Amino acid sequence: MYFGLQTLPLEVEPLNFVYASFFALIVNILSGVYPARKAAKLDPVKAIESA
Repeated sequence: MYFGLQTLPLEVEPLNFVYASFFALIVNILSGVYPARKAAKLDPVKAIESA
């Protein structure tokens, strides 16, 4: 029971799934590209020495 209601009213719109999927895709791409570009600029010898 939800605050006196027998059912929980939901309105599911397919466009919301499209927006959420697109946003998640962009976030995942950016979170992968940024560290990869940063790592690509490092000198491998210096990166190993500082580890």
